[in-house]
Amino acid sequence: EGSISPEDFEELTDDIDTYGEDDLATFRKVPAAKDGRILHTWDKWECYKAGFYETTKPDMTKEQCMEAYRSFLADIPRFEGVLHKVITEWKHSCEHYLTNVSMNRIAWLGQFAALVTRPR
Repeated sequence: EGSISPEDFEELTDDIDTYGEDDLATFRKVPAAKDGRILHTWDKWECYKAGFYETTKPDMTKEQCMEAYRSFLADIPRFEGVLHKVITEWKHSCEHYLTNVSMNRIAWLGQFAALVTRPR
């Protein structure tokens, strides 16, 4: 009942020293970087800024998107050129994702390269 305002929510911080042991037990813990993994916060990821996590492209249907992606992947010189752009110009995203050996890095590169080519 009633309205909800920002004051109704406790402000959280990423400073672990501000929380007690009881608080820490309720948080999901992310494994620390190991084996050379380089981590960056999401606000530095070029892929996030370019719309990598958007679920739709407003001016294209799902079928048009799939065909554009198929066509892009089939054009090897274009695909290679964009991959080069990705790995040389998008430092933070590449470091964060490509140093994670537990993910499909080849798929990520292909999807990321397609994102770089789309008009914004």
